[in-house]
Amino acid sequence: PIATALISPGAGESTHPLQYQLEQNYPNPFNNKSTIGYNIPKTSFVSLSVYDIFGKEIKVFVHEEKVPGHYEIVFDSQEFVSGIYFYTLKTNEFSQSKKMILMK
Repeated sequence: PIATALISPGAGESTHPLQYQLEQNYPNPFNNKSTIGYNIPKTSFVSLSVYDIFGKEIKVFVHEEKVPGHYEIVFDSQEFVSGIYFYTLKTNEFSQSKKMILMK
């Protein structure tokens, strides 16, 4: 199963992010599992997917409406081979991709 979590703000922090943000996965490079964080500043339909080096979508993590907040998913790479992958966060107002390296 894919882990997805809404992280609650700590003392003194805003109740929701001020802008969309896709964070670099960590660790990177990674061997088995890597965490991807992202921020959503307002209720939005969100898509978060992983693509191979050829641009083929190989994994969909999120494809639903999300409320404002910080989220994290855990990418379990057991079924994938070593190589370079890209992950993309898309909403109606925002799109960003980042690179990650799987080393088995």
